[in-house]
Amino acid sequence: AAAGATATADARPAPAGVPAAAQQLRASAQFGNPAGSGSAEDERFYSLSCTGGVLTIATTRRIVYAELPCDRSLPSKDAQTFLSRAVRVRVVIASPSKLYLESKTAGTAEFTVGRVWVAPSP
Repeated sequence: AAAGATATADARPAPAGVPAAAQQLRASAQFGNPAGSGSAEDERFYSLSCTGGVLTIATTRRIVYAELPCDRSLPSKDAQTFLSRAVRVRVVIASPSKLYLESKTAGTAEFTVGRVWVAPSP
C-alpha cells in the first residue's frame, strides 16, 4: 500500500474556535460510513457552522474543525439535507487539502481547506 501524503508539524497556533483538545490531522483520514449500517454505531450528521474562518462539522461521534473562509461554507439550507443522516467525513491532506462530507442519501459537499483538527463529540 502506498503511503498517503502527510503534513509536517505546524508551529502556528490553532485558530480561535478550535479547542486545545482537538488533534491536528497530519495524514489523510476518514470517519464514518456514508451508507450507514442502520445501527446506533453509525456516524450521523449533527451540524455545520463557520465562524472566524473555521468550518465546524459535528457528527454524533466527533467534531471536525477546518480552516476555511466562511464565504465558502455550505449554506445552512444545504447543510440541513444532511441532518441526522449517516455520513462519512473524509479528509485528504495535500496542497491544498480537501474535506468531503458524504452521505448516500444527501449527496456530497466538498471543501478546499487549510489545516484540519478532530476532537471526539462531547
